[in-house]
This record gives sequence, C-alpha cells and structure tokens, in this order.
Amino acid sequence: MNIGDVLTPEMVITALWVMTFGCIPPLLIIPLFFKKMRGRMEQIKDKDSSWNSIMMDALFLGMISAFVGYVLAPKVVEGEEPYISLLAILVLVSSAVLIMVFGILMKKFKWDWLKNYALPLSMISAMALAILFASLGVR
Repeated sequence: MNIGDVLTPEMVITALWVMTFGCIPPLLIIPLFFKKMRGRMEQIKDKDSSWNSIMMDALFLGMISAFVGYVLAPKVVEGEEPYISLLAILVLVSSAVLIMVFGILMKKFKWDWLKNYALPLSMISAMALAILFASLGVR
C-alpha cells in the first residue's frame, strides 16, 4: 500500500488550505486585540488569582474533550460500515507519550531549551507516525 492509495491529491490540497486559513486569524487577532484581551485577563487575575488557574484548566479540558470526541467518533465512509479509527487513537496516544517523554527529558537532564520545542516535535513526530501507521494498513 502506497501513500497515494490512502491520500488523494484533493485531500492533501484541502488539508493545506485548511491549515493556511487556520493560520490567518491569529495573525490578525493578536496584533489587533491581544493588548485588550491581556488587560482583561490581568484584571480578572488581580481580583482573584484562583480564576486564572480555573480558566486555564477549563480551556485545556475543553480542547482535550473536543479532540477525544473527534478521535473516538465513528468514521463513516460511503458504501462501508461505520468504524472507529484505530489510526486516530494510535496517533493521539503516541503524541501524548511523546510529550511525556519530552517532559521527562526536560526534568531529568534539565534541558530547558526543549520547552519551546517539545510540543512541535511531538506533533510532527505524531504526524510522521500517522503516515507510518497508515502505510502499514492501520485504519
């Protein structure tokens, strides 16, 4: 099985456009609205410091819930039975394992330089593993 058997040119082009358009809003929002948003966050933090951790925890749980829901939702392909994607589950788990490994490396060897690279490296590695798993026939 080749990568071309799994991905069509239309799928790749669609992914590229989605990623491109996904990068544009932060480029506009941050310069235009970040100062105001930061000021409001600081006001809330100054009133009660526990709200800051509550908001960050809620944001994190919301993001994880959205990803887990998407990963575990049955996939529907025309003309086939719905299935739960083992590929998506493997990629999610491998990304989580990689970020934990990077965290352990940072603590054990005091690699502070890895802080800024741990998330991108785990994401890129998980994407590479997704390609590997898909080429092995995992669906």
